[in-house]
Amino acid sequence: MHLGDTLLKPARRSIIKTGVVIGIIGAIAGIWLLTKKVGGGGNGGCLDLSAGVHYLTYTGASKTFEAALGECYAVIGTIDVWDDLYQDFLPPTDPMNDILVRFSFCKVVVHAPCRLCGFRI
Repeated sequence: MHLGDTLLKPARRSIIKTGVVIGIIGAIAGIWLLTKKVGGGGNGGCLDLSAGVHYLTYTGASKTFEAALGECYAVIGTIDVWDDLYQDFLPPTDPMNDILVRFSFCKVVVHAPCRLCGFRI
């Protein structure tokens, strides 16, 4: 064993440790980015809905039901929101003025196909 080999061992260990830490951080960042992409980002992305009943979670910013439903408002028969107190889905009293709160779980009845944004399945 040479004197040079003895002096390089701590430096090699440090480089290996640094590489492992950077690799772990990179893996965590990659998983986080992948979940954001798959989940549609912060607003839940857009869903192409067919006619029928859909159970969705609202992930957009809190706003009126009419604003949250956007162009689908005209073809949605009802949108009911889960109420923990009554353990049931309840309709809004005034959809034009009531606020749909972020992360509300909703039962949406759609009469015609539409593209709904800010919701996830």
